[in-house]
Amino acid sequence: MFEIELKAHVADRKSTAQKISAFAEFDRFISKEDNYYRLDKADGNHITARIRKEKLFSCRDTIEFTDKTPCGSSIVLTYKRKELRAGQNGKPIEVNDEKETVLSDPDAVISLLEDSEFKKYIYKKKEAAGWYYDTPCGKAHIELCDVSELGDFIEVEIIACDSDSETVSKIRAQIEKIIEKAGIPLDQIEERYYSEMLSEKNKLMR
Repeated sequence: MFEIELKAHVADRKSTAQKISAFAEFDRFISKEDNYYRLDKADGNHITARIRKEKLFSCRDTIEFTDKTPCGSSIVLTYKRKELRAGQNGKPIEVNDEKETVLSDPDAVISLLEDSEFKKYIYKKKEAAGWYYDTPCGKAHIELCDVSELGDFIEVEIIACDSDSETVSKIRAQIEKIIEKAGIPLDQIEERYYSEMLSEKNKLMR
């Protein structure tokens, strides 16, 4: 399965939440704490793994996201074969081959990563409200995110069985429609990964 995704900067979180709630079905609120581990390879490439602590909440207020009620938690190990792929218009889109598994306790995996010379290099915290929306290309998941140190974003992803150029192009068109439906101009699409943005920000702060 391939995760095809775009994200864009959000200037007004409340207004965007109102617009999304008008056409999409609210799912839940989720808090995510991510630790990224990286192994640099001799050929200049690298392998990354992510350990995420998730806390799930239901919300009676789907605009302000108040009155949050805890409804579950989990720890997830994720490995992505990430790819920024240019479409017919030359604009990149994330096409990720994602593998993940739930952990009962992350300590054994962390020890394995560290003993295999993976280094922890990025911490990211994200609080997000989620919605679902049906499209001709399948169900889209929409998240309105507050990302620590980076601000607010909308993320839209659709899961596909294939990643050929025609499929990706069709899905991108549907994702762009959703972003515009949420009131976000397409020139606010962010092409960098969050990890890249955080690395750049941390370098500037040194």
